[in-house]
Amino acid sequence: MTRKKRTQAYTEEFRREAVRRAEQPGNTNKSVAEELGISAQQIYNWRRQFNRLSDKQFNTVQDADYSKHESEELRRLKRELHDLKEENEFLKKAAVKYALIAQYVGQFRITLMCRALKVSRSGFYRYLSRKASDKAQKHTELAHHVKEAYEVIKARYGAPRLTYELNASGVRCSLNTVAKIMQELALKARNGKAFRYSRSSYSNSNVEGNVLAQQFITERANRKYQISLISVFAASGFTWTL
Repeated sequence: MTRKKRTQAYTEEFRREAVRRAEQPGNTNKSVAEELGISAQQIYNWRRQFNRLSDKQFNTVQDADYSKHESEELRRLKRELHDLKEENEFLKKAAVKYALIAQYVGQFRITLMCRALKVSRSGFYRYLSRKASDKAQKHTELAHHVKEAYEVIKARYGAPRLTYELNASGVRCSLNTVAKIMQELALKARNGKAFRYSRSSYSNSNVEGNVLAQQFITERANRKYQISLISVFAASGFTWTL
């Protein structure tokens, strides 16, 4: 009965050092393997493994031979990522609280509001001195153009025609953005009431038949008469006069 030859376990530092020396100018896998007492195939396999475990593929490689150092580094990176996500969520919530405090400055003491909302005064003052982002500045500038154009056209246009007018004047914008800004500013087109046809009216139901039928020639006098009607709109409706 033959026994299987046990493969010697090499440390991570040893494997990386062997690959590094094999990649130096003038060295080959065979020469370094003979010097270290290992096979050239082992150096080739180690190099391929290290190249495969890149930063992008580190979390997706299956059945890889992770060392203790690599496992600890992976856990550390995951903890840092989790902390960054929590910090980002906290900053979002804190910004809402700071905006609420800024809204009531002058009505209540800042120290009282910061203590009630569990935020620091220094953080609130940093929030006040923070500059708006480029996106927020562009949004504010576009809102100014939208309101100005809305007032120039005397509130006759809605979002589609207003977007066309702004782009024609050199202000680049989209329909969705203009519609959102108009909603934020409570701007609506003041269109007149549309004309509606009534189903029935007295003037249509109380009309005599066309007896004359455009036949103006008559045998005797005073048999056919022709008059002109003038309609005048009054408070009670249309009035017909001769």
